[in-house]
Amino acid sequence: MPHDPLISALGTVVRIDASALAQSDRDALRAAWADALAPDDAEADGGVVIAPGDMERERMLSLVSQRVTHAAIAARRGQLWMLHAGAIADEQGRTVVVIGPSGRGKTTSVRALSKRYAYVTDETVAIDADGVVHPYRKPLSIIEEAGRPKAQRSPRELGLGALPGALLRVAALVLLDRRADGPDAPVIEPCDLGDVLGEVTEQTSHLSDLPSALRMLHAHAAAVGGIRRVVYREAETLADALAPLFRDADQIVVPAAPLPVDDADAGGWRRADYIDALALHDPARLALLQTGGHGGGMLRVLDGIGPTLWSFADGRSREEMLAAVVAVHGEPASSNAAALVDDALAALAAQGVVHDGVVTSGHDM
Repeated sequence: MPHDPLISALGTVVRIDASALAQSDRDALRAAWADALAPDDAEADGGVVIAPGDMERERMLSLVSQRVTHAAIAARRGQLWMLHAGAIADEQGRTVVVIGPSGRGKTTSVRALSKRYAYVTDETVAIDADGVVHPYRKPLSIIEEAGRPKAQRSPRELGLGALPGALLRVAALVLLDRRADGPDAPVIEPCDLGDVLGEVTEQTSHLSDLPSALRMLHAHAAAVGGIRRVVYREAETLADALAPLFRDADQIVVPAAPLPVDDADAGGWRRADYIDALALHDPARLALLQTGGHGGGMLRVLDGIGPTLWSFADGRSREEMLAAVVAVHGEPASSNAAALVDDALAALAAQGVVHDGVVTSGHDM
């Protein structure tokens, strides 16, 4: 019996158990994954997914594609920055990552771009700490008939670019913004990281499992000149617009570690548990990653006097917190400083960012 397909995905290998399939369906499965097949003797370190034999072919292929993606993401959890994104690369391995949720046009844009550039993936981009991209040349999911499952077409079947011999490295991070009334020629806009951090983290898998998650994200963005947004109408116009973004990245430098969580069981205002923190500038803000209710990460961006209150919440009294805010920001011109601080502390406490009183629970750090 032929070997089960072994799929190279995000730097791991996932085996597809095709034992329940008829030979014609096995052949269709291999054809769809032709550009992501690993050698038959590779170790399936990313686990095994089952191809169901009790459904029509297109539904089976679509389900297998989802299962392989989920298995690969689970295998690399906490190891790589994994974005819900597409990616294309030039002949030198410089890779442009296009980020967006489902329905934003990733597959359509990547398919158009891959007529000129190498197809890296249209689903999940995996980036290591050094900016190396691990390809995932899965079949593209394409609507070919309304009301039917998306067809799974291999990159070669669609005439998309093959991978270069060079190592893939991130050259640009781009948020897709497709608009029906968009410009004839795409417009690329630089973004302030604090303004788009929420968008990016929403498209990141298992963010809270990454070491120094927010500072890592900042370092990758800084190395490629920041995150950009491309506003466009037609995907066919993107290739020329994105061409200037294929550049060598700068050195990746992770900012210094944030303030620690206080362990002392004492009174006064204190920082609550958090996973990572990142100081943002111009304007001054603080990005804070906390543990979510279901084990995931919850991002908060503090502004105004919020970052100052958080930074000084190391067991200080309300009066000491007030003095710290006035020392940093000065007396407000038209408001009562004490009332402002009280309101801000109450709001931060309600969000679980700071607390007043004795610590009774354990810490995540």
